[in-house]
Amino acid sequence: MDLPTRRRLVRTGIGILFIGAGLVHFTHASLFENLVSAALKDYRASINAITGGLILAIGVAFLMPRLRAFARRGAIALLAVTLPTTAYRAIHPAAIESLSLPPAFASVGVVAWLLMITLIWWAAKPEMNDPNA
Repeated sequence: MDLPTRRRLVRTGIGILFIGAGLVHFTHASLFENLVSAALKDYRASINAITGGLILAIGVAFLMPRLRAFARRGAIALLAVTLPTTAYRAIHPAAIESLSLPPAFASVGVVAWLLMITLIWWAAKPEMNDPNA
């Protein structure tokens, strides 16, 4: 399997993953709303809806060649913005235990975020002479 085919398969997988994650933001809203900082508790539902919509849109964009650059930048930006919160939960396990999640989930989350950023960077990297870059 050549490199462009592998990248296309990984992009498709990432797109499907993001679409699923966006939908889960709406079907399990209370879980995601509880992940929002207590300082923003009055805006939790709005933040969750906006985030879920963005994740869904990014997922769809991964499946559309003309929107690949948007998908790449948007996904990396979204993951980068949420990385500090994920790292905080890894350092302070009580923050994740209060959500009825195992503390190991937070440490795995940091590694998963970094791997996903790297994978997105690689998979959605513009090909030579790509007019959609």
